[in-house]
Amino acid sequence: DGMVQMDDDLGEFLKLLGVADNTMVMFSTENGAASNSWSDGGNQPFRGEKGVSGCEGGYRVPAMVRWPGTVPAGTTTGERMTMEDWIPIIMSELG
Repeated sequence: DGMVQMDDDLGEFLKLLGVADNTMVMFSTENGAASNSWSDGGNQPFRGEKGVSGCEGGYRVPAMVRWPGTVPAGTTTGERMTMEDWIPIIMSELG
């Protein structure tokens, strides 16, 4: 229910802003989940959690991008990157 509500709210927010089809929208979080939130949003199967140990579960987070004409709809990847990687990617696309 929470994901459906967030999706609806984000869609309404983008309409309110008047986001153009050539605008990149990126959505993510700043760190991994706390293990006690499983199964509603935990980080399993990754070891570690937010603020603890530095294991993958503490920093691996999802990211979603909407960028028509640049990122095809439905594209997925399991690659890892840091938030610092976004700037050169964006700048290279802006040419």
